[in-house]
Amino acid sequence: MVSKLSEGAAASGGATAGGSGFATDADADAGAGRTAVELIDEGNVQLVINSPRGRGPRADGAYIRSAAGRNGVPLFTTAAAALAAAEGIADTVSMPLVVRSLQEYHAGAVTSDQAHPESGS
Repeated sequence: MVSKLSEGAAASGGATAGGSGFATDADADAGAGRTAVELIDEGNVQLVINSPRGRGPRADGAYIRSAAGRNGVPLFTTAAAALAAAEGIADTVSMPLVVRSLQEYHAGAVTSDQAHPESGS
């Protein structure tokens, strides 16, 4: 799943050095010579997964998180959150989004949209 969703993905040097990051062959040098913050500010990043460890990476992470927030780019700081997001994104392909109130959800109510999703009503 991650490999399919990671088309166009790139990892920073810190992420790849420890073998914990991934990058696709097509975009392996997409960020060559530019920092993660520059890529985010240029609009080349659609989602950030930043889980810094240690003092240096934690300081870098603050700049990355700030750039993501400034540019409205979704940010995840744990692998569990990133995986949950990836699973949710993948699910949108096979399951239509349905909006219900909490009361309807807990009552198990089925709206007309849910009963007949193909009708478009």
